[in-house]
Amino acid sequence: MLFLSPVWLFSQAHYTFMYEQGFSAHSGAENLISANYIYGTIDKNYIPVNIFKEKKTIGKIGNIAYRLVKYWYIDYQLSIWGGFVQHEYFGHTARAEQAGFYDAYPVIGIPYFLYRSPKTTLGEHYRPYTTNERRIIYAGGSEANFILAKDILNKTLLGNKVLYQQSIFYLRNKLNLLYPIILVDDVDNIADIRGYNYGIDYNGDKAEVNRQIKTLAWLDLIIDPMNYVSVYSIFKNYIYEGKHETKIPMFRIGNKFRYLPDFRFLLAPYSPELMYENYIRFDKKLLYINIRHAALTIHNSFGISAKLFNYNVSRFFIFDTQISYWDQPKFIIHTESTNEQVTLNEKGYGWAFINTVHYRFIDKFNLSLTAEAGYKTGGYLEGEMLKSGLILRGGFSFNFEK
Repeated sequence: MLFLSPVWLFSQAHYTFMYEQGFSAHSGAENLISANYIYGTIDKNYIPVNIFKEKKTIGKIGNIAYRLVKYWYIDYQLSIWGGFVQHEYFGHTARAEQAGFYDAYPVIGIPYFLYRSPKTTLGEHYRPYTTNERRIIYAGGSEANFILAKDILNKTLLGNKVLYQQSIFYLRNKLNLLYPIILVDDVDNIADIRGYNYGIDYNGDKAEVNRQIKTLAWLDLIIDPMNYVSVYSIFKNYIYEGKHETKIPMFRIGNKFRYLPDFRFLLAPYSPELMYENYIRFDKKLLYINIRHAALTIHNSFGISAKLFNYNVSRFFIFDTQISYWDQPKFIIHTESTNEQVTLNEKGYGWAFINTVHYRFIDKFNLSLTAEAGYKTGGYLEGEMLKSGLILRGGFSFNFEK
């Protein structure tokens, strides 16, 4: 029997401060989500939600107004800045460095003193860059925001609830690309999409492509259940009622399994891709399955990824394991040593295996040492390097829930 209900089983996500050489969108997202989680925990435990007595209506209205002002002038502004950091530094800049721009850097500013238009300055490069590298640079910002939003959803599903601060951060990153696409008349007025579209062979004229991309943005916005949960968390639970936590509903399948579907679209270096995401919750574990394929262009691609979170072999060792496979068009980048153009995916096929281990050495706050290691072949996998090679990351994890 299938119906919608909150997940009452409880497990804990790992919030990780992580280091890797040449920070990727994945390590950037982990660090920013962890900082946001710390702030959310401080907010929940130490910052008052009420400053007036609520015996009378005027007191209730005053507290709602106080929480609304706090949301707009503090919490929302911090989430805006965090989204810019992820977009510009861990997105555009990280991808630009892979394309040979050795002195690329982001122009972001600091909270409350932001530049009006944060951007990435590419600087000098030691050779021309290919159309595929151009697209991956322009798409890198929205790709990084996509990864951060997805990682928040993973962690909150493991913990069975989302904090008010996490809801703001999720929407900030999720809507980064969707919001401007929906609002503008012509998607080419968005700088990142204009740069990305250069040289892509779309199925249809400019007006048709514009309509199709807008349709995909609307579908992504409407279908994603976390958008509704986040809006409810911010405006109903926190601003109106003063509650910090919101349960995340999932479809219940029998007594053991919980299921949540999702839909997104992403800009890959050869074509936009549609992504059909599936979250299955069981025995305090979370299984994530993502199926993706190219859309709107003459190119064909297919990929599938599966990641199992939170399985343990003892009370000290907890693992997350990801396996990915894809068949995608070949695309051209440069080598790092000779600067010669090389073609990835000559045969189209590729795979990746990434394993994360958390060694819990202190029970309080679930403090753990975290190491992530894996290997991928040449090709596009969201957030990862384009070439083949080892994937190595490390840091420490924590969780404040009891």
